[in-house]
Amino acid sequence: MFDNLQQAVSAARQAGDRLAEGIAYKKLGEAYYGHGHPQAALDHFEQALAILREAGDRQTEGLLLHLIAGVYSDLGQKQSALDIYRQALDLRRDIGDRSGESATLNNIAVVYSSLGQKQEALKYYLKSLEIDTDLGDRRGEGIALNNIGEMYRALHRKQDALLYYRQALILRHEVGDRKGEAVTLNNIGELDYESGLFQEALEHYQSALAVRREVGDRRGEAITLNNISRAYHALGQHEAALTHAQAALTAIHDSADRWLEAEMLFEAGLLLDELNQTEEAIQRIEQAIALDVAATHPDLEQHRQKLAEVRDRLKRS
Repeated sequence: MFDNLQQAVSAARQAGDRLAEGIAYKKLGEAYYGHGHPQAALDHFEQALAILREAGDRQTEGLLLHLIAGVYSDLGQKQSALDIYRQALDLRRDIGDRSGESATLNNIAVVYSSLGQKQEALKYYLKSLEIDTDLGDRRGEGIALNNIGEMYRALHRKQDALLYYRQALILRHEVGDRKGEAVTLNNIGELDYESGLFQEALEHYQSALAVRREVGDRRGEAITLNNISRAYHALGQHEAALTHAQAALTAIHDSADRWLEAEMLFEAGLLLDELNQTEEAIQRIEQAIALDVAATHPDLEQHRQKLAEVRDRLKRS
């Protein structure tokens, strides 16, 4: 793949077609990004940006700024990401790219949310929703409504969160966005759980699980199975909790999300420890720590401390 795309860059350069060369660099950057090479993606996006600015392709310039900001965000450089997203936003507004403007507003909100600035994120999600509604982009509306619900939930405005989640759920069902529908069902379940409504949470989680299995979303399935485990645990149904925790681990391993797998292994270890299955608990926590090290997980030390505590308790028993 990379060889073919590099050949396209070379061919465009030899032909003196600067626009084609810039587009080829963009495609090469997208390929690197899709294969988990963010720095290489960034290098190629920036080369494409310089060429396309020179060629006067402002539409693709706006897209490239948006993509570059996304890479900076993934690399943890959130302020750089915000600065470049704002450049993309100004350009997209200037050329009347309303759909692109909505996408950039949404991603600015994502960055603010990751920084813990939920109120600021909410402001940008609401602006994105307004544009999607104006454009008649019902799928985009569903995404924005769900994200607004998430922000209200984080701000502990539970009734507002539920109102937006329900609107998102209806819209996502109407447009056939089954994967998005499952996300919103899962989010309503989390809202129920946080409100102490464990049986209601379980019902929403089970609805989300059915959809996630239907669409083949293994990562989403793992998340919902883990949430079902928590709900059963809160209801005192410990064997059901353990069964679903184990199923979540199988699903997340299949999805290859090692960071999330480490978190679920640790949670399974805590559950096993609580059920006095100490040796099995130690095994799960050790597995979590091995993945923590490989994935440079920020909770590594916390997991090591818990492992030492459980081991010490086993020695004294």
